[in-house]
Amino acid sequence: MNPQRTAELFLSLLPEDGTFISNAALRRDLEARLKAEGLTLTDGDYWAVRAALIGEGVVLKGQGRGGKVRRNMAQGGEDFDRTEPTVTPVIEKPQPAAQPKPAARAYLGKMVVKAGIEKPITP
Repeated sequence: MNPQRTAELFLSLLPEDGTFISNAALRRDLEARLKAEGLTLTDGDYWAVRAALIGEGVVLKGQGRGGKVRRNMAQGGEDFDRTEPTVTPVIEKPQPAAQPKPAARAYLGKMVVKAGIEKPITP
């Protein structure tokens, strides 16, 4: 794999208008283009190039099954300028792990209430 060529093709295959494309479709198209040039693409290669371009701020990721990516477009509709960061990193404090709540059980006459469900007690 040639990382520089892979990154160039990756960007060329992203829609010009900044709409999202699924990782599966992009990877399939990228693999076909590289294969035509006699190069191979592994899963690791794809994800490494994708992560590098996201890290540079050139590509934005989206949500969905398998994920999506798109070009990072400037406000004027032109391609993103790599020299200026668009996002200021935010450092968040780690949240403590949630503790499971114990099951509530109360005996009310001949009924048992557990987690909001009432059941009669059978002898």
